[in-house]
Amino acid sequence: MQYPPPPQHPPYQQRMSPAGPPDRTKRSIWPAVSVLTALVLIGAGLLIATWPDDSPARAADAKSSPTPSPQRTSTVGDVAWQVDAPASVPAGITDRQVTGEGAWLTSRSYVTGAPDAVKGYAPDTGKELWNIPLAGNICAVSRTQTTTGHVAVAYANGRKLASRCTEMAVIDLNRGAVAWQTSLPKERSTRGLRMSVAVSGDIAAVGWPGQGIPGGSAGYKISTGEQLWSKPPSGCAADEHAGGAVLVTVSMCGGRYKAGTRNARTGKINWHFTAPRGTSDVWIPSTAPLILALNDNPDRSEASRLVSLSPKGEVQATWKAGRTYVTGCGYTRPDCGGVVARGSTLYLATPETSDTSSTIKAFDTRTGRATWSYTPPVREVTRTLFPIQAQDGALIAYMPPTQVRGGEVHQISGGKSKLLMRREDGFSPPEADMIDTHIDAPVYFADGRLFLHDSGEYRGGGTMTMALAAE
Repeated sequence: MQYPPPPQHPPYQQRMSPAGPPDRTKRSIWPAVSVLTALVLIGAGLLIATWPDDSPARAADAKSSPTPSPQRTSTVGDVAWQVDAPASVPAGITDRQVTGEGAWLTSRSYVTGAPDAVKGYAPDTGKELWNIPLAGNICAVSRTQTTTGHVAVAYANGRKLASRCTEMAVIDLNRGAVAWQTSLPKERSTRGLRMSVAVSGDIAAVGWPGQGIPGGSAGYKISTGEQLWSKPPSGCAADEHAGGAVLVTVSMCGGRYKAGTRNARTGKINWHFTAPRGTSDVWIPSTAPLILALNDNPDRSEASRLVSLSPKGEVQATWKAGRTYVTGCGYTRPDCGGVVARGSTLYLATPETSDTSSTIKAFDTRTGRATWSYTPPVREVTRTLFPIQAQDGALIAYMPPTQVRGGEVHQISGGKSKLLMRREDGFSPPEADMIDTHIDAPVYFADGRLFLHDSGEYRGGGTMTMALAAE
């Protein structure tokens, strides 16, 4: 990916998409060289001959589901609990953005980022279970957690606009405690823009681009805090990482983007794929199956196509993106939240139009062929539908509320849909303002509950975190 042009008032984590194509003379972080970006999803394991199933943040497996509730008798959903965003946040020219990056679900708690903190809540009641204060704003987090319940968080050392993201902590979600904390190299520090953090196996990785100097990259053992590497690979300018069953790194090396996997114990990198010349951005929506999103359109700031790669880095299939499918990949959106992949299946949604609802399609990542599609039935208005997580061979999809109908959660398999939750008809606050097709924070559905978190900039109240539950 590329590093966006420095905003007039540099934020810690820019989340808004630009109104139009960026000025390419201003968005490079190295002279005459485009910048890199690579993402991280999470999981554990060592790279082997075949790609293991990914464990994306949107997939709530049985081990991470909250404690079951009594048998539900209805699909009608309502707000079970919610946490308000800060009611008053300074918004002057010298004030920082206040955000709460990150959301994770375990069997014990629903954990989210909060202003200058990470907090754990009881999934059924929303009671605050624990609170880890941080020295400053959260800059970037690992999108997923390891099988041992560890996540990584990068944050600022201070609560001023100029405070840089020089701190990193590994947090044990099961204990609600910091496992260890370290400081990142200050000479290459950043304010968080385009910073990436990932965990996989026993490794926590962090990477960020630089401005005028090479960016930073570091990897640590989660179990001990021992540093495995402290800079990008030789000949490369910066790293971005994506986790999951494997740890994937994308680097800008000699003017070309290269994607490779790292040994989950040693951090040693093995290059697999070099993007074609003319590629201006690269994202990693999934590590297993390995899916890359590429942008080769210099006039746009979104992914123009998706490719699936074999373990040897060979292109297996390609899909058009851009206006064809909603990927959620963007110039300032590194997580590609509109893409869900699991096993050998990729799920994508078409954009809604004024007279056509979204269609979700499932593709075989090995052949590129569509295996099924689903379009909501025609009702009073067209509807937007997008994937949020894959589990048990099916897709969980969310349909945001409109002024006529409430939001809905569907389970889709083989082109057939089962309604899991429906909000009362009519525009349904507050979730209407908390989620869109980009999905900045992971959305979880487990045990009849839909967990939503707004990790964006907080300005003057609203809802930060909430759970909807069927009756």
